[in-house]
Amino acid sequence: MVTDNGGAVMPGVHVKIRNLDTNIPREMKTGESGDYTITNLAPGNYELTADLPSFNSFLHKELVLQVGQVQRLDVQMRVGLVSETVEVTSQVPALNTEVGAIKGDVIVQAEIQDLPLDGRDFFDVAFLVPGVVPRAQGGQGSSLNVNGARADNTNYSVDGFNNRNPRGAAAQVRPNMDAMQEFKMEVSGYSAESGRMAGGVMNMALRSGTNQMHGSLFEYIRNDVFDARAFFDPVKQPLRRNQFGATLHGPVILPRLYKGRDRTFFLFSWESFRETLAQTNIGRVPAPRSSTY
Repeated sequence: MVTDNGGAVMPGVHVKIRNLDTNIPREMKTGESGDYTITNLAPGNYELTADLPSFNSFLHKELVLQVGQVQRLDVQMRVGLVSETVEVTSQVPALNTEVGAIKGDVIVQAEIQDLPLDGRDFFDVAFLVPGVVPRAQGGQGSSLNVNGARADNTNYSVDGFNNRNPRGAAAQVRPNMDAMQEFKMEVSGYSAESGRMAGGVMNMALRSGTNQMHGSLFEYIRNDVFDARAFFDPVKQPLRRNQFGATLHGPVILPRLYKGRDRTFFLFSWESFRETLAQTNIGRVPAPRSSTY
C-alpha cells in the first residue's frame, strides 16, 4: 500500500519493480485504495521505485524474493521535488500477514552447491528441514517422509508445474544441481493451491539466464583408491563413479540479427553419470550331501 506522510492512501502512483540480474521491469499504478499487486515474479534480486508528481521519488534496494514467497512492501511518499529520491536500503522485516503460517525452509543455490552431497542429489538437503526424514525401510513412494506422513504423500512442483509421478509418487523430473536456483520445502500450513497431499510440498525453481554470461565445468569422482575391503569380501571390490557436466547461461545473442540483452535469456545445463560398481551378496545354499549312512 502507498500512503503519504499523514497516512492517507495515494491512488495513481506509478510503481515499478526491476529485476537487477535481467534488468526486466514490471510496472503498474496504485488503485483507488492505494494498493498495488505485482504477481508472477521469479525468485531473485529486485529494486522497487514509486513516483508521483509533487512527491519525492521512492527507491527500495536489496529486495530479495524467494520461491513461493508473498512479500508485502508498504511505501510512504513525502512531499517534495520529483528529482529528489528517498532511498531505503534496509528495514525491519515485516510479519507475515499475507498468507497462513507456513512451516518449512527455503534452500538457496549457495547451500545446494556448497554442502557435500553423495551422488549430487539435492533432495538430501531437504533433510535439514525439521519434520523431514528419509523414507522408512520398505516404504513406497518418494525418498521423503514429512511430519509422519507416508512417503507417497509428498507433492512436487517445478516452476509452478506439477512434478509428481502419479504411479510411483516420486518426483517425475529431478533437475541437476547446477540447473537449480532454489527450492522450498514446506512441511505444513501450505495453501490449498499446492496441497492435495497429507505430507509436505517441495517447490523447485530453475535458474534463468542474466545479462552477464556465466558458465561452469565440473566433475565429481569417487573410486576405491581410499576404500577399505569389506568384511565379507576376499578382495576390495571396484568402484568407479564419474559425474561430469557443464552449465552456460546468459542473454541470447545472434550476431547481426538479434541482441537479447534485457529481453531474452537462455540456460543450458548438462550432466552425465558413469559408474562401475561391484557388490557382495550373502546367500544360503544347502549343505553338501553326505556319502555315509
